[in-house]
This record gives sequence, structure tokens and C-alpha cells, in this order.
Amino acid sequence: MSSVTVKSNDQLPIDDLNKIGISKDMLKNMPVQLVDSLKRGEITPIIQTSIVASNGQTVRLPLRLQVIRDAGSGAPSLLVYPTRSEMENSLLLSSKEVDAVKAGETISKELIVNGQSRQHLIQFDGRTNSLVHIPANELKLEEKFRELESINDIHLGTQQKEQIRTGKPVELKVGDEKVTVGVDLREPHAFKVIKGDMNEWRQKQLELYDIAHPEVMGYVQTERNRWEYQQVVNQNANKGGQSNNLEHSQGMKI
Repeated sequence: MSSVTVKSNDQLPIDDLNKIGISKDMLKNMPVQLVDSLKRGEITPIIQTSIVASNGQTVRLPLRLQVIRDAGSGAPSLLVYPTRSEMENSLLLSSKEVDAVKAGETISKELIVNGQSRQHLIQFDGRTNSLVHIPANELKLEEKFRELESINDIHLGTQQKEQIRTGKPVELKVGDEKVTVGVDLREPHAFKVIKGDMNEWRQKQLELYDIAHPEVMGYVQTERNRWEYQQVVNQNANKGGQSNNLEHSQGMKI
């Protein structure tokens, strides 16, 4: 099935959410930022879920969720990302390459995906302890550069554009403000613009992908029928689970 990340859509895959113990009523009580993340096609923070095992027992698992939509019909479906205590080196990177992506760098490497060899950009996603990647020629950066100029009035030079193509963010001054632009494969559109300098860019990466928190935190449905942000247990369950290659997504389809 050909799938793309949902950009903006109110329709959610209720049947898929029910399979992991999230009913319509629970969804209504979910914090707005969680529901909005699902609708935008983003990977959510960790959510404590309940799955009925083959022996009939209910297993509570901490998962990150993402809604994707079929490229043809637009029908939504759900990807789940098990938490891992160690990085899943699914692309067989060298130790030097692993150190580079863990330090926040983007690397370029030729990969064979679905029998086709192409140059990919690769980054590390601290939320799922996994690698995310996309063929470099599918980033549609020329389109993004045109949008920057027409919508944000941000003009990039030839050298700056080339730097972004290789995965390195670029810091610019627009009027009296600093702006940083770059490829971020963990974003739904693999591209991001923030107000702030390079240090602000790095700090936002830490905050957004929970890299600043060595403990496992997430949203738990409490006995008071409320979602609360607290430490999540069973964080090593499903460690190293099998992943489903959907381009730069590394989740498992429900």
C-alpha cells in the first residue's frame, strides 16, 4: 500500500485505536496536544496502551502513535512505535556513522530499499531509538525553497541550498530576527523552519524528541479517567520489534 503522512485531517482510525485500548470516550478525554499530533500525522509522545494478547490477557504497553493516510483513498490507518532501550541499527551503519547520527548529524548513504539502490539521508529519532531515512531525490527541496521565498520572504543562496540538501541546517538573518532552516526527517514533511539560531534549533530537537529525558515519560490513563503525564512502566516491552518500512517511517502498522 502506498502511504503518505497525514498533513491535516480530522478523521482518525477509530477501529485501529480500539485495538490498542483507546475508545472514542478516551479519545475525547485525551489532551488537545495529543489529538492534534495525531491529526497532523506527527509521531506522538509515549501513550500507555492496552492490548489483548493471544492468551486473553491484557498487556499494557507504552507506544508512540502516528496516523498515516492511503495515498489513493485518503483512508487513515495507525502506525505504532514500540519503545526501545537501545538504538535499532536497522540500516547496519558503522560505529562511526552511529556516533554521528546520535550526535544529531545527518548522514548521506546509498541504501537498497525494495530492491532499488538510491542515496538516502539518514537521521536518528530519539523518540523511538530508531533510524529514519528518505531518498534524497524525494525531499522536493526546490519546492520548499520556493515556499520559503514566497511565503516567508526567506532567500537562500546557492551554497546554503546545497548545505540543506546534504542535511545540514542553515542559520539566516531575516530583518532583525534569526531563523534556522533545515531537513528534519522526523517532521511530517521532512522540513522545518524555526525562529532562532543554531543553538535554538538543537535545543528544540532535544525537547521535541525527549532526548533530554533519560527516564521514560508518557501519558497514562488514570483511574480518574484522565490522561496524565507521568513515568511509564514496561518500557522495555517489545524491545527490538520488527519494523515496517514505509519510507522514512519505522513504525509497525496496526
